[in-house]
Amino acid sequence: MRLKTINLLAGFLLSTFVTSTPAEEPSSAAVAIPAEDKIADYFTATLTGKEAKVDSALVDIAKLDEKRGELFAAYSSVVKKINANKFKAPVHLQRDVKSQITRGEYHIGEKLDMPYLVFSRGEKPAGGWPLVIAMHGGGGTSDKLANPHAWPVNDGEFRAQASLAASRYPDAAIYFVPRMVDDNNGRWWRDFNIEGFEAMIRHALVNWEVNPDRVYMLGISEGGYGTEVLATRMTDRFAAVSAMACGSGSSIHVENLRNLFYRTEVGEMDTMFGRVTNARENHRRLEELRGKDDKGYVNVLNEQKGRGHGIDYSQGPAWMIKHTRKTHPERVVLTTYRADKKRNDSAYWLQITKDLGERDVYLDVKIDKATNAIDIKAEATKGDAKYQSPDSQKALADPGPLVPATGLKLRIWLHESLIDLAKPLIVRINGNEVKHDAMNANLKAMVESLQRSGDPQRIYPAYLDLEVAGDAP
Repeated sequence: MRLKTINLLAGFLLSTFVTSTPAEEPSSAAVAIPAEDKIADYFTATLTGKEAKVDSALVDIAKLDEKRGELFAAYSSVVKKINANKFKAPVHLQRDVKSQITRGEYHIGEKLDMPYLVFSRGEKPAGGWPLVIAMHGGGGTSDKLANPHAWPVNDGEFRAQASLAASRYPDAAIYFVPRMVDDNNGRWWRDFNIEGFEAMIRHALVNWEVNPDRVYMLGISEGGYGTEVLATRMTDRFAAVSAMACGSGSSIHVENLRNLFYRTEVGEMDTMFGRVTNARENHRRLEELRGKDDKGYVNVLNEQKGRGHGIDYSQGPAWMIKHTRKTHPERVVLTTYRADKKRNDSAYWLQITKDLGERDVYLDVKIDKATNAIDIKAEATKGDAKYQSPDSQKALADPGPLVPATGLKLRIWLHESLIDLAKPLIVRINGNEVKHDAMNANLKAMVESLQRSGDPQRIYPAYLDLEVAGDAP
């Protein structure tokens, strides 16, 4: 799946590459963190692979934002000391000035290294830089390569994507342009790519003055297919995505896209691999969901007239970057499934802490602040789910009759914009109602939620642990 390679802008000398030094592997040992004044020690321990605990000291609800600022400052200070050189700093591109962008390389694991270019354009907005992950086309080859980055097709597609990011995509943003990690395993939805992107986003939020509510993903052709799949698995990281010159049809779990602004650009004559037909089916399903839930599933399908696989790549990104993340949505829909080797286990404030093995889980959770109630619908496949690679381009297999997800353990991270922490909660799981005492804002929840996401906007003052038990009445 190729994007025709275009020439790089004059003045951007991308042929001279410099590789960054891989980060050291963390060690593991247990550390006890006794009190609030040891927060930096907690972050130092957990960010280097050690186990640590922090006390559940109460936090004044009226001072939550002040406490969030203090905690993120402490976290950032530790990150900068430990991982100062994990990623290269963005080069700022100046108009009419020759610039040299040197290539970095992030070490994910054994024989898994992600080359990349990172640069900024225009003026930084008042709220911080938007960050755009821009994935190239190409994919994988069955050729026997001398090294994982030896396929010239991916080299050309990488350069083409970098050129688009440097010239055609919206100004006033940071662009992270990765190159395929392994040309023999050339799919962007692989687990190791998610690991690399997560590490980069966490680094960027601390080091690059990025607005956490304005992180985006786009891709062309193979990168577009990757965007479609990763949007269902990394949903809470992004404000919006733009999948271009692709179409996965009914082979992806679009129900997970409830809170993400989602757009597809495809040529009306792009029939290879059924792209335009699949794109229509994908958005038909999204529109069906939107018809039942008009607060979610905002989506756009733009079929470019007279175009085949080569389209105008500027329209989708221009739409995408206008949107801001729904950081604390009142409803989260999450289907957990295996695309590669791992299952996605969380979205926004909803986390699975104990899954059901190889069974797919279907969650629909709503929070109503007016009644201080949490309604959870938790179902699962009756037996182990049939694995289906995203490459199949086939409709998702029928999961069969779903049953209550008995034994599933959940954590609901609570935010004051969604729930009144000072009042008792009503929790309903598959129709079974239980009352819960008021929740106390506490340091433990705030610190652990920050360590978990590295996101200053997702520091939660409390959490509620639950287990699905018994059948619905």
